[in-house]
Amino acid sequence: MDQTPNFNIPMPDADADPSRTVSEEFLRLAAAWLIVDALLKAQADGIAGKANTNHTHQINEISGLASALAAKLDANVQFSLDDLSDVDGASSAALNYVLVKGINGIWRASSAIAALGPHQHQRSDIAGLDNYIDGRFSALIGGAPDALNAINELAAAIGNDPNFAVSVSQQVADVKALVPDYFGGFVPAYVSTTTFSVSAGAGIFGGKKHSTAVATGCSLAAIFGTGNGCLDTGAIQANKSYFVYAIRNLSNGATAFIASRSATEGGVAIPSGWELLSGSRVGIILTNGSGQIMPFVQRGNRVVMPDVLWLSSSTDLTTLATTTTIPNGLSVDVAVYLTVQIATTGADAFCIVGDADAANALVASPSPSYRVACRARTGNDYPDSSLAAGLARSNDLGQVYIVIDHSTTAAASAIYVNGWHDYQCKRLFA
Repeated sequence: MDQTPNFNIPMPDADADPSRTVSEEFLRLAAAWLIVDALLKAQADGIAGKANTNHTHQINEISGLASALAAKLDANVQFSLDDLSDVDGASSAALNYVLVKGINGIWRASSAIAALGPHQHQRSDIAGLDNYIDGRFSALIGGAPDALNAINELAAAIGNDPNFAVSVSQQVADVKALVPDYFGGFVPAYVSTTTFSVSAGAGIFGGKKHSTAVATGCSLAAIFGTGNGCLDTGAIQANKSYFVYAIRNLSNGATAFIASRSATEGGVAIPSGWELLSGSRVGIILTNGSGQIMPFVQRGNRVVMPDVLWLSSSTDLTTLATTTTIPNGLSVDVAVYLTVQIATTGADAFCIVGDADAANALVASPSPSYRVACRARTGNDYPDSSLAAGLARSNDLGQVYIVIDHSTTAAASAIYVNGWHDYQCKRLFA
């Protein structure tokens, strides 16, 4: 072998064939040392500046190492997506949003639908969709007949009226307007000098139902809302007519009663939260000179009171007259009875109570019509006293027409009032 095994450096070889001279070997040795010198130079350059394997340094002895390490994060530091410069809006993203990489290379949060973009599916691609739609369609149709199980059929059935609900509501309102006001029950009854009751009843006033199941106590001594108070305003007054109305609670439809000096609904002071509808007057209460309720008994619309002498006269009289025992403010049929007595012979006397309209010149002559007449005449088998009873219609001022005609001052006529019939009240069968 005439070369080294690792770097192929020439070396002497005694077994060379052909054999070499000393001069030739010398030249080979000279070449070998040049190669060795080059290799040593390369090794020296390679290890120059290198530390020994057991050589150590402190961190601060290495230039720039400490500052470089200070700029680095700890190994246990955690990051959120928004900490990364290439992720946008992750912290404010709604639940179930996904990350989508935009054309600018930035990741951003987006809904799945928006991320997918416009796309289509076949119904068969969505599990259970056909069954769900069929079920909802069947539920929508319900048990509707074939002639009314499609939208166009329903539209045709309501006359293709886009405002059908409004139209029906108006028709219902129109029908209600045609229903007359009426009621049954709600009969006032005397209780004491300041209180009365209204029996149970039911009816329709202004198209709305009013009803009570038991009698309602009412007091003229207090304002409505205070105990059993039923006055709409003020305090109880003497020699007045109080008109009793049924009122309806706006929130629950309950029925109560209110008394007012007003003979019409429009003049009543209606309490807050209640309404007073047409035709809702159910009775009339009168007070005497002491401001107390006058005793009465009522059946339907007929009111019976103790006999009260209205007037007594021995002289002739023709007039429209009123009394505190007749309701003042509306027309009623006043219940009267008359007496005529003669204390001498050959005399004639009569007393007439007629409707207030009998004062009209068109019907007042020769004698008033629609009257209660009582006549007494002595001689020729006529009695010297007589009685008569009946009804005479008053006007809105509580007046009736009176005619007294005596042939002698020895005659006397008396008129008594003992109630009335409220013919304008909407009570049925009264």
